[in-house]
Amino acid sequence: MNSKVIKTYNLPKDKEVIYRIEVKPTSALVFMFIGGVISIYYSTTLSAILIGAALFGFFFLPSKVLIEFTMDYVILYNRASKNDCVIVYYDEIVSWQYIKGRKVDRLEIMLDDGKVECVECFSRYMVCKYMNYFAKDKQVKKRGL
Repeated sequence: MNSKVIKTYNLPKDKEVIYRIEVKPTSALVFMFIGGVISIYYSTTLSAILIGAALFGFFFLPSKVLIEFTMDYVILYNRASKNDCVIVYYDEIVSWQYIKGRKVDRLEIMLDDGKVECVECFSRYMVCKYMNYFAKDKQVKKRGL
């Protein structure tokens, strides 16, 4: 059993991150800023609000990594201690499920020793895309009524 909770400074130094999911919505902030710049010609009030909100997001929203995907394992960072993370090897995953909630979504991963690892998520499409790629045919599907 290789999957376990470890300190972030004990992560392999040679890890090659394929995709990283962060809390800060950088692409949405970029689009908001560009939209604000474009709307200067139409409405200065609207453009000031868009540009101001985008700049506020860039400089004051926290930038925190939630999940990192590598070729051999996934790293889940959202733990009580900021120095802890969970490293989960793909071959030890029995099943996984993306659960959409009212306030926050979460990814639940069931391991072969019976443990369940959870992490809050905000990017359903990308999480499901990479989990389907690396842990193929292990997604728990909801049954339709």
